[in-house]
Amino acid sequence: GPCVGSAGGLRHRLSAERMLEKRRELGAAGLPMIITADANSHAFNHDMDDGVQFLLANGFEIAGKGPFAGGTDYIFVSKGDWSIGEQSVGPPGPALHQPFTVQLSLQESSPMRASPEVGDGRTSCEGFDRWPDIDGGVTCDSCTALVKTRPYGGRCDAYCASFGHVCMAAAEEMNEDCEVKSSHQCDEEIQGTSDMLCTCSSPHSSEPLSTTAPTEPHTDPMENAGTHAPVDTGNEPLTCQAYSQWPSIDGGVTCGASSCRALVLTEPYGNRCDKYCESFGHVCVAAA
Repeated sequence: GPCVGSAGGLRHRLSAERMLEKRRELGAAGLPMIITADANSHAFNHDMDDGVQFLLANGFEIAGKGPFAGGTDYIFVSKGDWSIGEQSVGPPGPALHQPFTVQLSLQESSPMRASPEVGDGRTSCEGFDRWPDIDGGVTCDSCTALVKTRPYGGRCDAYCASFGHVCMAAAEEMNEDCEVKSSHQCDEEIQGTSDMLCTCSSPHSSEPLSTTAPTEPHTDPMENAGTHAPVDTGNEPLTCQAYSQWPSIDGGVTCGASSCRALVLTEPYGNRCDKYCESFGHVCVAAA
């Protein structure tokens, strides 16, 4: 296909997207990374090439460039991970590209140990420089950022999971900013938009919603097989995940923070509340 002009730039961007997609598939999103590339950026405005700009907008910086064709050979590194030192250039090779080296050293603050976290006290997460596919660099308070929908099927749960986090909230933004236009479930596809607001939390900081469930008379769960009898919980308080973590909520209908109860779809779970609750690590205590 074409390698020059705007069409060439789009092809370069696609190649960059595929590299970062493979990084996510390998579970390496958020780990230090070095990319070396003959980017052919001289065919489309050098550093303004779409592929180069995509990497720069998604957590990378230019550590060095070779002199060939005005600078078309690159070394990119993940931001915040590397100290960039001296560059040296060797003689031209058979293809006229001149080899070059850059001295790189891993920073003490880089995640081979642990990334600095941000958050609001209840939710904490890795620093935004570890978040993939942030759109236009837009980040918000409380571990929320404007991110691209396409690589994740428009779902914030898939986005957060791509770098080892848990989705706490999902929304569509008003105008490429942090203002919420509409709220959605974490496992709901947000359609008709190229970006979405995702709130992601580190797994160890995802606090459950602490509630006390209503008590109901005890019924032997072995009686009336096929029905889902409520279980007596006594006065013991129950805890459940925030509703944003519950799958397949029908129409967003929940029954209040004090109930741990929601209207959910039956088909994926064989019309059984015990199977539904088990699907996200919970135990059924009542069904209706």
